[in-house]
Amino acid sequence: LLSKRIGPIKALEIYPTQKNVNGIVSTKQKKLFFKIRKLNESKEEVRNYYNINSIYPVPLLRDNIKFGGRGINIYSYEKSIENKGGLFLDYLNKPTLNKKRLKNLIKLYRYAFKISNKYCSKYPSEKYFGQRVKPRIIDGLFKDRRLAKILDYNVIINRKRYVNTTREIIEKTVKYFKKNHKELCFMSQGDPITMNLGTKPVLFDFETSGLNPLIAEFSIFFWAVFIAESYYYPKYNKKSYV
Repeated sequence: LLSKRIGPIKALEIYPTQKNVNGIVSTKQKKLFFKIRKLNESKEEVRNYYNINSIYPVPLLRDNIKFGGRGINIYSYEKSIENKGGLFLDYLNKPTLNKKRLKNLIKLYRYAFKISNKYCSKYPSEKYFGQRVKPRIIDGLFKDRRLAKILDYNVIINRKRYVNTTREIIEKTVKYFKKNHKELCFMSQGDPITMNLGTKPVLFDFETSGLNPLIAEFSIFFWAVFIAESYYYPKYNKKSYV
């Protein structure tokens, strides 16, 4: 299908994940990055890409192909990530990060916040928060007998013991997301894990790009750095983290 659209190609890398299949192909002239996913998710990513492409440096979206119930999004290949050091992922748990590159990324976020901040009650990255409360907390944690014991322990962060138990924190979280809150939002990438942040700087993955809460960006980033990308993600996507 890709060959009919863009001419003869050669598959260089293919990465199947839990949600999609992505990889790199080469034509006679250039390399391209592709992502195959459900059609509605593919269309949503295209819409969200255009939410932020005038604000942030992103790879060029070259084509969107529909076939059956699937969609293929084709992007220009970003050469800056070919070697180690092109992604912030390459510096995960290492003290060698170039601070200038980090400052350049922060400048982008500051600029985006300055020109686009507003209060919203609905936002793309909601799927990482409100939409996951019931299946992962109410139907997951609370009904898992193996985890029942740990829910009543107090939380200790940086040697400080907090009054609320884990169960109480979760109950407050559930109660919070049951209400329709307006959050301070700005145009953002929406899933700022270190694999999606290039040191050039350049941003990748636009599934939840758009007007997202500032606090959500911080939450996802710190969750990724300290827990997800240090433990969970490498377990099911080892190749990307080696």
